[in-house]
Amino acid sequence: KQRIDEFGSKMANYDVALFYYAGHGIQTNGLNYLVPVDASLTTEQQVEYQCVRADRMFGSIVGEKTHIIILDACRNNPFERSWGRNTNGSGLAFMQAPSNSFIAYATAPGQTASDGTGNNGLYTEFLIQEMLIPNKTISQIFQSVRARVENKSENELNNKQTPWESTSLTNDFYFLIDDTEIEPEPNPNPDDLPKQFTDNRDEKVYKIVEIGDQVWMAENLAYKVNSGCWAYNNDESNVAKFGYLYSWEVANNVCPAGWHLPTKIEFEILLNNYGGNDDENANYTSLISNNSSGFSPIFGIWSSDCAIFWSSTNYNNNYAWTLHFAGITKRAGIRNSTHKNIQTSIRCIKNN
Repeated sequence: KQRIDEFGSKMANYDVALFYYAGHGIQTNGLNYLVPVDASLTTEQQVEYQCVRADRMFGSIVGEKTHIIILDACRNNPFERSWGRNTNGSGLAFMQAPSNSFIAYATAPGQTASDGTGNNGLYTEFLIQEMLIPNKTISQIFQSVRARVENKSENELNNKQTPWESTSLTNDFYFLIDDTEIEPEPNPNPDDLPKQFTDNRDEKVYKIVEIGDQVWMAENLAYKVNSGCWAYNNDESNVAKFGYLYSWEVANNVCPAGWHLPTKIEFEILLNNYGGNDDENANYTSLISNNSSGFSPIFGIWSSDCAIFWSSTNYNNNYAWTLHFAGITKRAGIRNSTHKNIQTSIRCIKNN
């Protein structure tokens, strides 16, 4: 369930989501459930707690993007004997496709699908082959799959299997396009490309945003130094997304040549440019919530709901100024209560 939710949260950065599931799927009380490999269902009532409702995907992938869900899960219920009776029917129940979605089933509602004789079920075996044929729409692909599955299951397995789809797509979708049949797109206008900066020390590339006569890094610095530098949660895989975390002393000396850590005044200029320094909610909305500023979203740096960035401005011997983004309250503002030993993120700036 957590993985499905995480998958849905990534959709803001993509145009197409595809969820494929092969394994046991059962229906109970008209609802479809995907069965984990370690499920032990001695009673029908345990399904709700040990399995995952198939329509959970719908809540994770709503929106105007293209959503494709493929369920090769229409098998016999493996727990029927321990339940004592079968009141749920075979296979999966029909689910209506939400907006701009395509749902594909290995067989018709209430029916079961063949496991096949190879590494994949009969349905997936043909689906893989058809998806590799270029320039076929998704509807054409699944029509071909249906015809091949029906033919083989009826003639060789003596148990006709009819794949089924539910769709609300309004445009054609292609898994594979032969580029030789498509005219190349014109070269993009350089003015329309995102502005970038390359750190010559490690060749990492950062998006940048120009504000007045200054240039800001729109992403967290990810330059590694020998000491005073940490990966979020001590996991180096987080650096690509969150950058490194630095103590205040180290942060003041880690920016690339010609760049520097923002001062408190420069943070105020940034906030004034996006919503006004006295309106912390407007700051948050302009800089983070709708991402129209060009600055990359930043949560997960400090905790799941808060991000903190160092300023070069000293408050006293123990504390320095920082810029805070709080996800719960949806507010962004400047604080003077961050201890210098704390590790936080930074974004460097320079004069334009």
